[in-house]
Amino acid sequence: MKALTSEQCLEWFESHGYSKEGQCSGQSNSLKLDFSKASEIPAARNIIDQLRTQGSILLWIKNWSDNSIFVHFPLFQRFCDSIGLEGDLSQYPAMLFEPEERDDALAALILALHFSWELSLFASNGVAQTHIVDNDYCFFVSTQAEYLASAKSELSDWLA
Repeated sequence: MKALTSEQCLEWFESHGYSKEGQCSGQSNSLKLDFSKASEIPAARNIIDQLRTQGSILLWIKNWSDNSIFVHFPLFQRFCDSIGLEGDLSQYPAMLFEPEERDDALAALILALHFSWELSLFASNGVAQTHIVDNDYCFFVSTQAEYLASAKSELSDWLA
């Protein structure tokens, strides 16, 4: 796992086929799922597993500067320390996970979901991304229709 600043995220976007705004290049389709009744752990596992098939995963916490996030920040800081990421995380709103770091990515996502942090996840191949807004909605965006179909199929059991 590697922590990234906002500026490093923008560089990562450009080098992995996303626009500076983090949008997939080319024609993309989206899928919106009601996430308000999702079982956090199984849903998070499915999201990470879906994105991991596309390469490494960038997890970017969007409301990092929001004061409410700092209520839970010490727990998140200890989690990051325990997996070897040291330093002042307040300067690093994003984390980059390699496919073999699935469990670390999963743990970070579960913490973010538990505390209702708004976040986005991006696959390193530039064709798939996921946005979670206030734990109410999950938006999947991809240039590959089969990715969206697979995401919907995999998550349908956990969103009812």
